[in-house]
Amino acid sequence: MRDRVLVLNAGSSTLKASVLVSGSDDAKASVTVPMRGVGDAPTSLSSALREIVAGGIDLGSIRAVGHRVVHGGSLFTRTTLIDDGVLARIRELAWLAPLHNPVATEVIAATRAELPTVPHAAAFDSAFHATLPQESYVYAVP
Repeated sequence: MRDRVLVLNAGSSTLKASVLVSGSDDAKASVTVPMRGVGDAPTSLSSALREIVAGGIDLGSIRAVGHRVVHGGSLFTRTTLIDDGVLARIRELAWLAPLHNPVATEVIAATRAELPTVPHAAAFDSAFHATLPQESYVYAVP
């Protein structure tokens, strides 16, 4: 069996979860559950994982978890493995994306507690912009 990766996208009102298999673009499972803010993150994660399991995915087959995070500021300019220190720094950046980063950090914490033996990584939307040449972000036209 090829490696399975759980990918989580914590939005301002939903949690999207997909299970991908290495070497394939097709999701083996994909669910969207409502989320009503930071306090709802653990409940939404539990609901998403229940639906994934009901769809035939064994959580024991998950080899890694990827988390979408909106803003990494100047601290995170590429995909980063998450440890306690990284999670704390993402929390400190909540002011840059107040509707998304706080919820993302709570989903990350809940997922790390649920799947503690697999690596977790954060992919930052803002990382794309960190590598633009100066003329691309200063001037509005080519």
